[in-house]
Amino acid sequence: MTAEAFYRRAGVASRFLAAPRFTAALSLGIVAVAFGTYLIRSVIGWPGLIGAVASLVLLASASLLAQLRFIEWTGLLPVSVLCFIVWCGASVFWS
Repeated sequence: MTAEAFYRRAGVASRFLAAPRFTAALSLGIVAVAFGTYLIRSVIGWPGLIGAVASLVLLASASLLAQLRFIEWTGLLPVSVLCFIVWCGASVFWS
């Protein structure tokens, strides 16, 4: 495979992962797995559930990386989000 063909395929994959339709379908899949966790675990067991969640995390991470050029950070996060993150960190260390 030549370098040109590799970059062409990488560009196609990046456009696919950054597409709004893919993001909408991924969000629907995440919500479906979140609500169907008990059913998935009952039917295919823990390995299947862990595999489904890991696949969704991998796809969501790839989609986020493909959309980095669209994300604009103009300042700090809202205070409520920062307080929530600090609260979660404190609860993790407290436990």
